[in-house]
Amino acid sequence: MKTWKKVASAALAAMVFASLTAGCGGGDKKKEAANSNEIVVGASFELTGNVANYGKSTLSGLKMAFDEVNKAGGIDGKKLRIVESDNKSEPSEAGNSVTKLVTQDKVIAVVGPATSGCVAASTPITTANKVPLIAPCATAPNITVENGKVKEFVFRSCFIDPFQGRVMAEFADKNLKVKNVAILYDASSDYSKGLAEVFTKTIQVAIKCGEFEIIELLLENGADPDFMENPELVPPHSVCMSVLHDAIIGVFSSLCYEQYISSEKYVNLIKMLLEKGANPNRKTSSKVLPIGTTVHQAEGILCHESAYPDIQEIARNRLFEVLDLLIKYGANKEEWLNQDFWGVSNKVHYFEEKHYGMNNVDIREPIRLALKEYFD
Repeated sequence: MKTWKKVASAALAAMVFASLTAGCGGGDKKKEAANSNEIVVGASFELTGNVANYGKSTLSGLKMAFDEVNKAGGIDGKKLRIVESDNKSEPSEAGNSVTKLVTQDKVIAVVGPATSGCVAASTPITTANKVPLIAPCATAPNITVENGKVKEFVFRSCFIDPFQGRVMAEFADKNLKVKNVAILYDASSDYSKGLAEVFTKTIQVAIKCGEFEIIELLLENGADPDFMENPELVPPHSVCMSVLHDAIIGVFSSLCYEQYISSEKYVNLIKMLLEKGANPNRKTSSKVLPIGTTVHQAEGILCHESAYPDIQEIARNRLFEVLDLLIKYGANKEEWLNQDFWGVSNKVHYFEEKHYGMNNVDIREPIRLALKEYFD
């Protein structure tokens, strides 16, 4: 309980500071807040309707945090006061609830709603008025991010669905030791549907972490072998890729740390993904084909002057193994060869061009010789 109160108090202080310095919906409101002996915060929660238990319990926790802050002297000597508003567990009503708090009650910040759907309906209003909103328990990933950009006036004080989905998958594998999982969810609940979806899509995190037993569990229970993260839900300029690309990267990154067994397991994983329907021609958001990812990753080891010769030899073999799998399952090598690479085709870049280093040595020669051996 003490930890929660400290977190709540810190979040509240940060929210109030932001509201007093970020515009707060207009100069008059900021001036009024500075001259007042109290700080008025709106609380829009689901107090009636289908999920009233969420809203009521969250509001009770907020009141406990406010009471503790006030008993300790408030914030800069100012007492906190809550203005409650019931959104009736409906997104359409959430907009009305928040509009009243912002325009009529003149709150400097809003806490709530509890559910992601109601928060999503509220944030356009608070953002338009430059009023900070803290979502205490809304777990949908897109609550704080839109089109790859972090929303300036929206904050969250809880974990998100992908984290919960990963924990559930790990618990099923490591604690329950199960290999077959039935997913029961409430089709009428966005929260329930979100968790069910994330459970099956936790595969990307598992692949990046090398959790091979969890990966197998997920694939056996309906995880998408061709899953690719949504570009709108990642930071700007991030490269989004399918899990097949992640597995390819794992093959070679494992070698960099001399984890030879893990590298072999990633090769087997690539085979499993392709067998279950992964697209061997699916490009990343930056238009790189799986063959391109394979060649680029191998090049990083083969052409690195400080890499150990035995690791380079293993990397060369892994390059051939992965290319064999990709082409066997339909990878279009001609498309990759003709694809543009900084103004020239991959065929020209990797097979014809030379790149001389400081010692007048062609540093691209190892990957070029390996590719010529393979494709010739």
